[in-house]
Amino acid sequence: MNCFFVKFVCEMQKVFIVLFVLSGALLQAQNRPRYQPYAMIELFTSQACASCPPAHEKIENILADSSFCNDSVFLLSFHVDYWDDLGWKDPFSKASYTIRQQEYQAKLGGESVYTPMLVVNGKSGFSGNNDVRLRRELNSLRKTAVIESVGLIIQSIKTEGDKLIFSYSCKPEVRNMSIHAALVSKSDSTLVESGENEGLQLVSTNTVRAFVKLPLRVEGSRAYLKIPEGIDLENLNVVFWVQSGQDGGVMDIQVFPIVDF
Repeated sequence: MNCFFVKFVCEMQKVFIVLFVLSGALLQAQNRPRYQPYAMIELFTSQACASCPPAHEKIENILADSSFCNDSVFLLSFHVDYWDDLGWKDPFSKASYTIRQQEYQAKLGGESVYTPMLVVNGKSGFSGNNDVRLRRELNSLRKTAVIESVGLIIQSIKTEGDKLIFSYSCKPEVRNMSIHAALVSKSDSTLVESGENEGLQLVSTNTVRAFVKLPLRVEGSRAYLKIPEGIDLENLNVVFWVQSGQDGGVMDIQVFPIVDF
């Protein structure tokens, strides 16, 4: 065989190997989360609740405190629907968010659901106006700044029409856990025209606009979130996390901007 031809083939093999490695690296980079917080705050709220705006302000002040490492603490605002017949219908409210709060109430204790309510990392629930306790809990979590992991990998994310489609994988020893995905708008402003907050221009941070909870499968799975009509994609993040079926603990929080896909 011609020596020049053999050399040419060898060089081309090297090129193909390099291109293959680079394509794999680009794929991994594409699916690498922008943020991986050590704490997740779930706020159950309503625009019709007079005690909710003060809680929002307290929470925002805490999240603006650089000592908490800014993006290392992530807020999710779930707008519940049990206030909707009491003077003002919250445009972001959903019955499924009320059900989620009721599940927490059953697990964490309490006579009934209420707003504003905070849940930190799935294990601790208390009033959204108790900023002293929130600071204390976040300070405790900050000491380690590490969250438990089950090796969740978001393998693919893509938008198709009004759907955000994703797939994932995880460690083979995973048992009794669920994967959660939430599509959140970074900031929303609403003029409340009636009810307890009539006349107020309310701003909601990280408003949950779509949400899905699925059993975490060892073999992985594929699911989707519906993108709200007419929304600015630059205002959207998608958040993934895993939650234990035993103690409700949150793991593997990953945040991706939609514009990356």
